[in-house]
Amino acid sequence: MTPSEQRSLTVPTADSQARRSAPSTLREPAQFTSCLISATTVMVAAEGEIDACNAHELAEFVERSLEASTRLIVDLRDLQFFGTQGFPRCTRSTSPAREAA
Repeated sequence: MTPSEQRSLTVPTADSQARRSAPSTLREPAQFTSCLISATTVMVAAEGEIDACNAHELAEFVERSLEASTRLIVDLRDLQFFGTQGFPRCTRSTSPAREAA
């Protein structure tokens, strides 16, 4: 990935799949983007909602984004919800980056 190259992925949350009959309780699907900031640093941004259904998607996206980088910035400013399943998976994803630094 070159410094200006970006990747993106949109994944549904558990609620957006399971609660189609109740529009007021639907959650927004999560969208992930990554951007190489320098030769060694990648920034991953997430927006929408992270829950037990899609936390693994965030972790996999982070891992794929780290393939050519040793430093990671995670931007979660645009999340409306971050379930308890998201954080442990995210910290496991950053372990290889920490070890390589």
